[in-house]
Amino acid sequence: MLAGDYNVVPTDFDIYNPRSWLKDALLQPESRECYQRLLSQGWTDAVQARFPDQRVYTFWDYFRQHWQKNSGLRIDHLLLNPRLRSN
Repeated sequence: MLAGDYNVVPTDFDIYNPRSWLKDALLQPESRECYQRLLSQGWTDAVQARFPDQRVYTFWDYFRQHWQKNSGLRIDHLLLNPRLRSN
């Protein structure tokens, strides 16, 4: 398992409002491409696999009551290798 704060939002589905963060490194094509390269090596995004149709966030900005409004982002990830994914 690879686990950590990757500081990348994989898709627009993984953030409450992508327009608010367009200039941030979290949403840049280069960051997203690096994350996709990990997945293409055979790693599985555990949260996306477990909750494919739900917005699951791992970070909320401390300002403007983002926690209370569930205006979050998914920047922390658990990637499973094929052996762990099969369990």
